[in-house]
Amino acid sequence: MKSVVRHFVLLACILLLWRSDLKAESTTDETNRFAYGANIGWINCEGDVTDGVVIGEAFCSGYMWGENVGWICTGDGSPDDGYEYSNTNATDFGINVDASCNLHGFAWGENIGWVNFKSTGSAAFDPLPGMHGARMLDG
Repeated sequence: MKSVVRHFVLLACILLLWRSDLKAESTTDETNRFAYGANIGWINCEGDVTDGVVIGEAFCSGYMWGENVGWICTGDGSPDDGYEYSNTNATDFGINVDASCNLHGFAWGENIGWVNFKSTGSAAFDPLPGMHGARMLDG
């Protein structure tokens, strides 16, 4: 199950659109908003557009939706220190973005529990400046 979640997370990261200037609406590409996990099915990273996944310079926020697993929260967009989620308690959790575009931290799904984005061997993406999308980096 862990490898399935990891593969899902990597695929989801491919579909996310890099935009740090928006905090309210999803930055997921409207055309390529779906990820697939063998055990959890299709996940819509755009969510309901207003609350979909947003990747910022230092952290993520918003929700992904899966018909089989429900909502998955990537963070509330307001880390306690204002810069990154500590991931040390249930009120300051989320996915952080480091300077190399690696994603690390925790997402939460009420029906599936914690999804761990590891700090080593983590999911990563290339923001592709000037383009509408992101691509995975070899890691």
